[in-house]
Formats: sequence, structure tokens, C-alpha cells
Amino acid sequence: MNVFVGKAGLAIGEFVILFPHEQLEFDIHDDKPVDRMEEVVTFCERNIEAFEYPLAYLKSKFGVKTSERIDERVLQEVAKVIQC
Repeated sequence: MNVFVGKAGLAIGEFVILFPHEQLEFDIHDDKPVDRMEEVVTFCERNIEAFEYPLAYLKSKFGVKTSERIDERVLQEVAKVIQC
């Protein structure tokens, strides 16, 4: 896959354009840097078609609030994983 930084060049098929940031914002959990929960939830909500399961996991495991409707079947599958 072709990768470009800041501006696309000539490419056929799939490619990625990276926009570098001077500093990444993160929280620390178990001594490791992680994305902020609010940002992750917002991303999942905006892309619910692809991230319904991760959002259901966050809701069930960590009690995050979401305005998105999550299919009950997905919540049941997540419950199985959390119980393990």
C-alpha cells in the first residue's frame, strides 16, 4: 500500500495520506499510553457500522455512555467475552 505524508502523489489502488502531529495526546493505563476513552467512544459512534462491537465492549466492560443504539445480539456476544 502506498503511503504519503501531507499530500498524495501518483498512486493506483489504495493509499494512505498521513498528517503528522507534533504531539499525540494520550492517557496512561497500567503504565502504558492509550487513546483517551472519550475520543475512542466518539470515533466508534461516528463509524458505528464498523465499530459497533468495540463500542458494545466499552459500554459493557467500562460502563461508557453512548447515544448510539447497539444491537442486543452484539451486547450478548460481548457479555460472553467479558465473562471469560
